Amino acid sequence: MFLDYAEIPQGEEYPFFCLKNLGRLELRSRVSVFCGDNGAGKSTLLGLLSQKCGCHSVGQGRGRFSGDVLRRVKIGRTEYAESRFRFSAEEFLEYILGLKGMAEEAEDALEEIEREGKFKGAAKGFAAMPHARTLYEIKNMYGRELAACSHGEGFLEFFKSRVHPRGLYILDEPESALSYENQYRLAYFIHAAAKEEGSQFLIATHSPVLPLIPGAEIFFMKEGSAVRTEYDDLEDVRFLRLFLARKGEKMFD
Repeated sequence: MFLDYAEIPQGEEYPFFCLKNLGRLELRSRVSVFCGDNGAGKSTLLGLLSQKCGCHSVGQGRGRFSGDVLRRVKIGRTEYAESRFRFSAEEFLEYILGLKGMAEEAEDALEEIEREGKFKGAAKGFAAMPHARTLYEIKNMYGRELAACSHGEGFLEFFKSRVHPRGLYILDEPESALSYENQYRLAYFIHAAAKEEGSQFLIATHSPVLPLIPGAEIFFMKEGSAVRTEYDDLEDVRFLRLFLARKGEKMFD
C-alpha cells in the first residue's frame, strides 16, 4: 500500500475544522471510495492527502495547503508509488480549453506567416516549425485531439494515458465528466489497474457506480468523520433505488 493511513489533527483552522472527527483513517484496500453530501469534506480530505503525498495534477490545484498544515498531517505507507497523480474533472475541462486555446494561437501564427510573406524558403520553414510542432503534439499526444473529444471521452482517454503500474491516484468527483456507461468503463479500468498492476486509488464521488468496484472499501463522510459503510447503506443509493422503483410516481406531487 502506498498509503496505509492518515492522521488528521484537530484544530480550528482550515482544513482541520472540516475534518474534526476524522482522526486516524485506516486504508485497507487498493481502492477507497469516499461518499457523502457536498460540504462533507471529501474534496478537502483528498486535496490534503494528494498534496501531502506529492501528487501531480494537470491544473493549478484547489485549496493549496501551507507547509505548516502538511507537517501536521501524518501518513503511513509500506511501499512508495512509482507515479502519483490527482485527477479532477473540473481541472481537466480547464486543461482541454487551454489546449484548444494553444491550438488556435498556433493556427493563427501559421496563417499570419503565410499571409504576410515575410519569410521565404528555409526561413519560412524555421518560422513555422514551432507552431506546427505545437499543433502536432496537441493532436497526437493521446491518440487523437483532446480538444475535439467530448468531455467524457477526453477524460477517460487522458486518465488512461496517465495511469501506470504501481501508482497512487486520487480522483475528485470524476463522474461529473462521465455518463453512467463511461463511469462503468472507468470503474472497470480502475479495478484492473488495482488488481493486476498494483496501483492504489482514492476516489471522492456521488456516483452509484464507482463504489461498486470489486474489493473497494467505502467511507461515508459526514460532520467531519469518515465511517466505513456498505454499499446498500449509502443514502444516495437508497434514494436512487426508491426513485427507480416508483419510476418517479408520486415523488413530484
